Amino acid sequence: MRKYLLIILISFIPYPSVVSHAAEPSVTELEQGQILDKLLLAARLSFKQKNYSQAIDLYHHILSRDPSIVQVRFSLAEAYLLLKKYEQAQYHFKLVLAQKIPKQISNLIRSHLAYINHQKIWQATYGFNITPESNINQGTNNKIIMIGGIPFTLNDDNLAQRGINLNANGALVISPQINDTLYGHFKIFASGNYLTDSKQLNFNLGGELGLSIKEKTNKYSAGLTFNKQYFDRKPYSNNVGVWMTWDKLLSNKLSWNGRISANKTIYNITSKADYNISIAQSLRYEHNAKFGFNFSPTLTYKKSHNKLNDNATATFLVGTRHSLPNNFTINSNFSAKYGHYFQKNNLFGKKRKDLTFGVGVKITNSKIRIFDFAPYIEY
Repeated sequence: MRKYLLIILISFIPYPSVVSHAAEPSVTELEQGQILDKLLLAARLSFKQKNYSQAIDLYHHILSRDPSIVQVRFSLAEAYLLLKKYEQAQYHFKLVLAQKIPKQISNLIRSHLAYINHQKIWQATYGFNITPESNINQGTNNKIIMIGGIPFTLNDDNLAQRGINLNANGALVISPQINDTLYGHFKIFASGNYLTDSKQLNFNLGGELGLSIKEKTNKYSAGLTFNKQYFDRKPYSNNVGVWMTWDKLLSNKLSWNGRISANKTIYNITSKADYNISIAQSLRYEHNAKFGFNFSPTLTYKKSHNKLNDNATATFLVGTRHSLPNNFTINSNFSAKYGHYFQKNNLFGKKRKDLTFGVGVKITNSKIRIFDFAPYIEY
């Protein structure tokens, strides 16, 4: 495995004095210089102790006061690199590279950027979680349920149930570089869940094929997707579609993602199909190493020739990230979903409308990758 070299640039990049050398510096200038000196010493100590998250916070604090300190931005990029946050590391390395720096330092940065590109070629993810389920009608399997004295009819795909789900997922993404800005996109993925109460196993197998263009802080991707679904261990449906995404790094702390997709689902038990169009976006804010925030609105339209339940849904999800000692992270989320069905229900002669709220908590440990406890309760 390639090891990258960490270099403190004291001897290479002249560090500009944070204190003004005017003949009679003001008290404010002296205080400003003292604050930056203390922050720099604390950041270097955190970096030396391999507390890179703390060092990143301190480096950002310094740059918010004086963004022209090249050495600090280089150290910030290295800290991101060591935490394997490649997008942020790449962003700051390129900012340093745009400055007037010694040739040996620019060569080192190009070496780091080449390493980052190499790491991005192969990316594997996997996870496991436990999902306790509940609902306000106490888990009945009846198709007609009473909520607040009002009857609701559930469709066959969404019968109320309770129990514990065991869920697992994994994906491998290969992104070979074609030229300076163009990359290939190959992805295979699998996911499944086991319902302990009904002893039912469902799983999905699929893949994606596409291209990506990376320019400065933007990444554009488009391609084809295929997914085969198994319901209770038997083939259930095939899904094919097209998708486009746009990822943009807005600032050091703020990033945005948008996705448009169109899919066709063909069911094994019938010759009719469903068509889905989805528009989704996500705004992610990383306040510091200890706290992050994201907001994700999604709009979906489904045209169904299978069960004649054309519908549109709007989903809003708010999530937070809290980093704790010993490599633990808590992710919490709150979601609200509204669904509108355009066909009238045969029993009541009315159009169905759904309103769903969800709350979730997920605890992970970066050192114990298989540990992923994620209870989720939906009402």
